[in-house]
Amino acid sequence: KALEEENVRIGDIDIVIYTHLHNDHTGACDLLKDVPKHIVQLDEWLQLLDPIPAAFIRRDYDQSVIPELQKANLIKIDGDVEVAEGVWVYKAPGHTSGSQIVAVKTAKGTVVLCGDNVLIYCNIFPWMDELTGLDGKKYKITPAPEIYKKGIPPGILYDYYSWYKTLDKIRALASKNSPEFIIPAHEPSIVGKTFG
Repeated sequence: KALEEENVRIGDIDIVIYTHLHNDHTGACDLLKDVPKHIVQLDEWLQLLDPIPAAFIRRDYDQSVIPELQKANLIKIDGDVEVAEGVWVYKAPGHTSGSQIVAVKTAKGTVVLCGDNVLIYCNIFPWMDELTGLDGKKYKITPAPEIYKKGIPPGILYDYYSWYKTLDKIRALASKNSPEFIIPAHEPSIVGKTFG
């Protein structure tokens, strides 16, 4: 329904890129199984098949999607790959062992889709003093203490050391270290916006 509202049919989609395979990112994979290519990092696929105990207890992964993903043309990559002209995926562990980010060249510059390594803008811009809610209202917040100057970790990280390196990678790939070129996965203020 959401695609129809944007005048997009499933048949118009060439590639599905999974930033990771947690249940909130794979819930509609059965609707997309006929899309020609599905891209995931090999490590993420292996994590779905055999989750670490904490992920299993939290139910990070819904293993009922495994048969659905197996029906699709699931391409398991290991590393950084250009998946279409001007569209790159980069292995970016942290939130999960097989997370990936997506860098897209646009007319304005390179925009990076961060997946859940960056849930909301203050994860990567810890000096922010304001958040925008889903209601569009601005809310004052206290900027993070100096110790978090590099970034505020999101709630679930499988590897903190890798996550900090991933933040560096995001900043290096984006044309500018600003919200215009870095897109978090669950940021309320991006709803309805167009980037690039």
